[in-house]
Amino acid sequence: MKGVCVKINLKMAFPEFQKEYQKLNKAQKQAVDTIYGPLLVVAGPGSGKTQILSLRVANILQKTDTLAGNILCLTFTDSAAANMRERLRQIIGRDAFRVAIHTFHSFGVEIINRHPEFFYNGADFSPADELAQREILNSVVETLNYNDPLNKIEGEFGQTRLKSIKDAITDLKKGGLTPEEFSAVINYNEKELETLNSLFQTVFSDRISKKTITEATKLVAKIQKIKFTNDFPVSFFKPIHELILNSLTQAITDCATELTKPITAWKNKWLKRNENGDLSFTNLTKTTELKSLANIYKLYIQAMRDRGYFDFDDMLLDTIQAVQTNKVLAYELQEQYQFILVDEFQDTNNAQMRLLDLIAQSKISPNEPNLMAVGDDDQAIYKFQGAELSNILEFKDRYGAETIVMAENYRSTSFILDFAEKIIKQVEERLEGRIKGLNKKLTAVNPARSGGEITLKSFPTDIHEYHWIAETVQNLIAKNEPLNEIAIIAKEHKILRRVATQLLAIGISTAYEQQRNVLEQPHILQIVKISEFLLSQSDDHLPEIFSYPFWELNREEIWKISLNARNNKITWLEEIKNNGSQKFKDIANFLIELSSIAQYETLEHVLDELIGRPVSLMIIGDTYRPDVEQKRLTKFNSPFRDFYFGQDSLKRDPQSYLLFLSALRIFYSALKEYRQGELLKISDIVEFTRLRQKHKLPLADQTPFGDIKNAVNLLTAHKAKGQEFNSVFITSCQNEIWAKNRGRRGLSFPENLPITPAGDSQDDQLRLFYVAITRSKRNLFISAHQTNESGKRSSLLNFVPESFENATDSPSEESVASLESALSDFYRPPLVTSEKTLLRTYLENYKIKPTHLNNFLDISQGRGGPQTFFEQNILLFPQTQASYLSFGSAIHETIKNIYSFLKNHGELPEFKIIESWLESYLKDKRLNSRDFNQYFEKGKDVLKIYIERNKNNFSSSDLIEVDFNNQGVVLDNASLSGRIDKIKILNPGTVDVYDLKTGGLLKKWETANADDAVKAYKNKNQLGFYKLLIENSTDFSKYKVNRGILEFIETDPKENPILELEFDKDFIARLTKLIQVVYSKITNLDFPDVSKYSPDIKGIFEFEEELVNSK
Repeated sequence: MKGVCVKINLKMAFPEFQKEYQKLNKAQKQAVDTIYGPLLVVAGPGSGKTQILSLRVANILQKTDTLAGNILCLTFTDSAAANMRERLRQIIGRDAFRVAIHTFHSFGVEIINRHPEFFYNGADFSPADELAQREILNSVVETLNYNDPLNKIEGEFGQTRLKSIKDAITDLKKGGLTPEEFSAVINYNEKELETLNSLFQTVFSDRISKKTITEATKLVAKIQKIKFTNDFPVSFFKPIHELILNSLTQAITDCATELTKPITAWKNKWLKRNENGDLSFTNLTKTTELKSLANIYKLYIQAMRDRGYFDFDDMLLDTIQAVQTNKVLAYELQEQYQFILVDEFQDTNNAQMRLLDLIAQSKISPNEPNLMAVGDDDQAIYKFQGAELSNILEFKDRYGAETIVMAENYRSTSFILDFAEKIIKQVEERLEGRIKGLNKKLTAVNPARSGGEITLKSFPTDIHEYHWIAETVQNLIAKNEPLNEIAIIAKEHKILRRVATQLLAIGISTAYEQQRNVLEQPHILQIVKISEFLLSQSDDHLPEIFSYPFWELNREEIWKISLNARNNKITWLEEIKNNGSQKFKDIANFLIELSSIAQYETLEHVLDELIGRPVSLMIIGDTYRPDVEQKRLTKFNSPFRDFYFGQDSLKRDPQSYLLFLSALRIFYSALKEYRQGELLKISDIVEFTRLRQKHKLPLADQTPFGDIKNAVNLLTAHKAKGQEFNSVFITSCQNEIWAKNRGRRGLSFPENLPITPAGDSQDDQLRLFYVAITRSKRNLFISAHQTNESGKRSSLLNFVPESFENATDSPSEESVASLESALSDFYRPPLVTSEKTLLRTYLENYKIKPTHLNNFLDISQGRGGPQTFFEQNILLFPQTQASYLSFGSAIHETIKNIYSFLKNHGELPEFKIIESWLESYLKDKRLNSRDFNQYFEKGKDVLKIYIERNKNNFSSSDLIEVDFNNQGVVLDNASLSGRIDKIKILNPGTVDVYDLKTGGLLKKWETANADDAVKAYKNKNQLGFYKLLIENSTDFSKYKVNRGILEFIETDPKENPILELEFDKDFIARLTKLIQVVYSKITNLDFPDVSKYSPDIKGIFEFEEELVNSK
């Protein structure tokens, strides 16, 4: 059923679909109408591919009996996925949220989350951050023999080739190669090359001449007769002898017009002298090194598994292995995703291609999947070296896919397209040269795109160039060009930073996702320095520590203490004790006391004291337990938090507040990931910082701040992909920048493993420049400078086909002077006076969860309601989880493992295995020794009772810890998410939903006890929320929820642990309205004052009533 075209019955179409379909050109309609079978769409820039993808999904839904959840759309960035879903929502409405729209990575995550029993033997593994990966790899390399080729020392710090090895392993994973497959390829290559080596030595040992060409022709014929084995270990790569033969044959052919140059170039690429002076294949000389890499790769994977880790690139590789080895999983995925659409197909790597191939297979038509691939080889800027066309050509050849070319451009003027054509025609490897009759020449068809200009200017220096860009932007704005329709595109971030200073100097706002190193933020440095003192109590740290602004100490007194300590040859602490003011003494005593506590207390709790968080915030969780309230460890309340994050700070300086908070949150998060499962002490914060500095690993914060919808866009060419602007500036167009090779990578792969990222060839450089040019709708400004910042001459970009105009525009003295202040302000976010404008970045793609709803509504004593919700759930102020909540998490994770074991083995695990899981999860929570021992003993008792009580109720069909984040649940305009503890399938159309509870038993829904009344209210909301999640989700909407059940795990064996809830229609309708209203309040940053309500269940009901009745 190849490329079956289904004509549209417009009377049956979605109304918006009919309207948009009528606007399509012939090629676009063909792409939308061709529903069944494999289809390749070659879509040039600005040809409307996002619209085509969306309309084709709509067409599938209206012309087949396919459900929205049976359609899979794959793209490359989260923003592209969000744009596709929004476009689809405009056409088909709420069903858009049920279509599976993913990046390849999020798709892998979704498969692992939904089928945990097929991964890591059902155990919970955690993502390893960059530091953990580097440290684990370092531990592997340290085990190598001293003469191992990859154990050589290099670099200023005397390190091994750690970064080169890590980069190579990343390439292997993206290439879809396991350690075993990579090792097999290296061994296979070695055998083939040893077979060929002596033959090639005979022909190529002497200087290249015409005779060499004749002998090489005979050699090709001879090799073609050799019977090589057909068992090449990896089907999606080719044996190396094929590449040698094909390339040599081509070189011989080229010699007909270029004499001996091609054969000389071939020899230089493939052959070299070894240490004995003998000619040998270059790949043979690398064999020992590559075998070492294969060994390291294998050991690294095992070490990661032993520590319960995976990394970002493992997600796809592990998913591929699971689908390949588990037919049940493969069939389920193939059955679910009956139609697949892939965007940016030219940038797919081999791992992504392997997964796609596995999912697209069908028992009915294995070679004719309903698979649409949309791509453009001219925009391949993320592909592997030498493989820009392979996936597209392989897709076409393998499936016999029909090919549609979309070359009508709706974005740009004809002048810009003509200029872009001159660039892309210089690319040697294009589809036009590989597919007969293919014509990709773009045609401007948008009548609204008229006028505009193309300007090419060259300046004496970068300052002149960037000044001209800033003034030209200013002139465009004066002519009413919207700021967000202007983009400045550069090859490198450092150039964007320099341009930004010019724009800031004249008051123009910029939108630039700059990376800030958290470890360079002043308040983080202060935490680290104080930690160093707590560890060492070294007097040398105190002058700096006492100068920190949050202490609000008198500067004169600081100098006096410093002078007296030096003159009297005593320590600062002694001088403060003898002559310091009471405030100085209090701080000194606090530091001494905290230093003593830090010797035995966990890092998290020491940081709590250091930051000075109020106790009330430390105990907020899903369950309020005043009986186990967290106590302070010190008498002194640190002013750190109030100084940087006090109640007035957000309103007074929202930018600094959010910048500092974002850094603090990322810092806490990184510390939690550091050495997972180990108990951290204050020494670890110092070691964590030292190791990041040693490995040159910044702790990046890319949180955007500012009104990015009303600012000039600063983008790298890679980041600009998929975007469009009315006016585009392409800056610093010199060979040293746009046509610069990155230099030799530390480790290279054989030619039959084209898995090194592209970017060094001229074709790669031309494609990237082409992408930058085709972002422009109307105005294109290309600029360069002739002398770089070091004073060296810089050559203009050689592949720009037109001449640059020499310009001498000079910045005024005033603008040069203003650059100094602009440089100092660059790392601050752009000035925005509106607090809400800044905070909206926190709410992009927000989804409300059951705990969010309850936290917003709960105004009972000590809870806080909307304002506390704002700080804890939106601003996400970092806080240590109370120990009883950590216990509850460990119990839930252990129960999840029990069910995974049951699904894998058909029986319950022995209790000693369960006990080991509980111990491991409690260790992950990093409780102090007292709490760990208490909760470990308690947990064993709780789980014994739970298992004994449920031994006849465990079922492998029960769904555990089901995540609804990617289930597209929407109520009106409110997006919902959440995680359900257990879903028990009663029959093909009905389920019960369970919430497993640690903590005190709730015996009935109606109660006079004040605390239990609030608990009952929140639990009813939670179970009702779960019902709405299931019945409005992509994958579970076929079920109706029969009952909601609370199951209390900590109950006495003699007590009934179950509390059931029969859902009332009026309750669900009211809850639906309440969720929609609260969602609207949150996304509009409307957090009402609730002081007029009593802090009890009566006040909660009154607050709820007001919300439900609000407009």
